[in-house]
Amino acid sequence: MSKEPKKKSRKRKDAEEAQEGDEEALEALKESPPPAPELTENVFIDRDYSVGLSTRFDESFPDVLARRNVDPEVYSRAIRHINGFFERAEEVNCTSFWEGCFGLISFWSLFLCYRQKSYRIFDEMRDWIAQENRQNWLPKGLEIMNPISNGLIFLEIHVHPLPKH
Repeated sequence: MSKEPKKKSRKRKDAEEAQEGDEEALEALKESPPPAPELTENVFIDRDYSVGLSTRFDESFPDVLARRNVDPEVYSRAIRHINGFFERAEEVNCTSFWEGCFGLISFWSLFLCYRQKSYRIFDEMRDWIAQENRQNWLPKGLEIMNPISNGLIFLEIHVHPLPKH
């Protein structure tokens, strides 16, 4: 019987020591100033419905990009280029007509071994955005996101914190 109270007292001792260690860590946290949060913001470029329901993004220059020394011409060229990808992907021509017909006849099994024109263009756009980010945007702490990732609702530009020199 005497063994059980010793175990309890030893457990209590260990718990008290752990609690004291926790209190010391808590005091150290209270004394140190909290780290300053990295302020970032995202730029959302809305769709442009002035030409109809086709997928286009507004070319007006956001103020946030002006603060990052982005040339308005570089921004405008990037948006025009992205809009051009969507124009090519949505255009109806002989190829897209026959793709649809053969897809329907084959119960869409054709697309298991054949990539549609629009998807090939979307892949090309993804690669172009990655290259454009490496060349023009990432050095300024900005990154254009692929608009397909958010369902073509908007074009998003991530604003990353600039490295401190």
